[in-house]
Amino acid sequence: MNECKPLVVGTVALSASDLASLPALEGTVTATAAWRKHPGQPVNLVGSMMVKATASLRVGPVTAPTLLLLSSAAFPVPCMFGHEVQAAGSLAVNNLGGFLSMDIFATIKYHCGVTGAGLLADIRAATDKEIPIGDDFFILSDLAIAAKILQQADGTKFSTGSITGVASIPGAISGLWVAASVTFDSRDMSATVILQAAYTNKFMTIDAVGSFTVNTCTVAGYAMRGDVALDLAPFAPFQSSASVKRHCEAPANAVWSVHASLPSLLMFDGAFELFDVEVAAVGKPIGTVAGRSSNITWTANLAGGARVNW
Repeated sequence: MNECKPLVVGTVALSASDLASLPALEGTVTATAAWRKHPGQPVNLVGSMMVKATASLRVGPVTAPTLLLLSSAAFPVPCMFGHEVQAAGSLAVNNLGGFLSMDIFATIKYHCGVTGAGLLADIRAATDKEIPIGDDFFILSDLAIAAKILQQADGTKFSTGSITGVASIPGAISGLWVAASVTFDSRDMSATVILQAAYTNKFMTIDAVGSFTVNTCTVAGYAMRGDVALDLAPFAPFQSSASVKRHCEAPANAVWSVHASLPSLLMFDGAFELFDVEVAAVGKPIGTVAGRSSNITWTANLAGGARVNW
């Protein structure tokens, strides 16, 4: 029996229904397909039609998208649920979380067959761009972006993800170290910093973590919780859980405060004791480097009941 096996390559226009299994792409496509035909029989495709899409995936309004992903990728049609397609392209970020705008190269993993709510694409990108966080509280550099583009049941697309990098304190305050990452959600344009801070000097060590909205400092300041260890002679050294705040002033004037509670605190080898102790320490910047604080000087107040141990 004779069998015809031509390969046809060309440019085609696909309808919306043809593209339904692709991950909500907008753009143009070219397609290739192999087919065979037996005499007197209909044409049958061999495997799937392959569609090469030069397309965009957009989050937000057409005129000002929060994320705009441009790439080329080859998809089988239909592209069944669970199938993943790797691609590379450009990612345009516009005021994400109210603070981040950039154009950056990205690698993409598209997820096919999503017709309702579900994950459309995973995105990874990196850049050496620097961004200030928290009114210049610290600088985040060598950024790595991990994002997801998702679709709600009504077809609305949104993005969530995280930004990590190297955190540094402007002015290089002696003894202070920070590490941070930022999570974002385009549905409410939120961006939240997860911050870890450590500080040490000759009489104090602080380890604290906290979270706050990017570039939004409340009256209470940037609040963290953690541990503090103090060596305040003539009191015995002690360690306690503590609240830590970095207040909202400009970097050269930013005040730190630490508050801790202790059931008791001994001095003079236990001969004198404070009980129900409240410890309040305030750190103020001194010295500047390029208009930024370069050190912190501290004062501490202790309050509580007192007794003499005979």
